[in-house]
Amino acid sequence: MMKVKAPMSTVTKQGRITWPVVCLGQSGKPFTIPVGPCLVERDALGTAQIIWGDQAENHAWLSTPVLTDAQHRGAIVMLE
Repeated sequence: MMKVKAPMSTVTKQGRITWPVVCLGQSGKPFTIPVGPCLVERDALGTAQIIWGDQAENHAWLSTPVLTDAQHRGAIVMLE
């Protein structure tokens, strides 16, 4: 008998980057998430995707500790 896995839930909230957030890109080089509106999608695995840009064309993955630190510093503010 095959087991069926339950789908992972994702929670999306509106946010704002109030201070540039530096994180590592896929290449391992640091880059900056710019100040402005964003979406924050959190999943059950403890990661968050930050999405920004006029057409939501940019994104970066942050671990929960990095996101929490940015929120405590006021660099990422949740709007809802």
